[in-house]
Amino acid sequence: WTDAWQVGIMLSGLVSIVVAGVSRESGGMKTIWNNSLSRDRVELVNWTADPTQRSSTVSIFLGELIQWSAVYTCHQTQVQRYCSTKHVSTARWSLAVNILVLWTVNIGAIMSGLVIFSVYKDCDPMLSNAIKKPIQLVPY
Repeated sequence: WTDAWQVGIMLSGLVSIVVAGVSRESGGMKTIWNNSLSRDRVELVNWTADPTQRSSTVSIFLGELIQWSAVYTCHQTQVQRYCSTKHVSTARWSLAVNILVLWTVNIGAIMSGLVIFSVYKDCDPMLSNAIKKPIQLVPY
């Protein structure tokens, strides 16, 4: 149950950030999305295979595929989770739920990033000395 509590806390924090940011921006999520697009913070599709480019659709997809394949096939905690179930179908169900929660947390993190960027698009709290460390950005 520790994992369930942890996910609940993470999701409630992400939802709080998104709700607070959306309520702060006039125009809501549409304004936040447009701010991110107009300042080149969102690049939905980039099919270049250039290995010198920091990120592209191909590199992100392949990198995530390799990373999560390793985690879900040979990581000790995942294998223990699978082996602790009575049936293979239960292990598959737990894997499906785990992936769904992971996607939800990732989407929440992306949305939080877009909201935070939109809130601070015209100012830099670090340069104005309003905050001392980047970790203080969300509470500020």
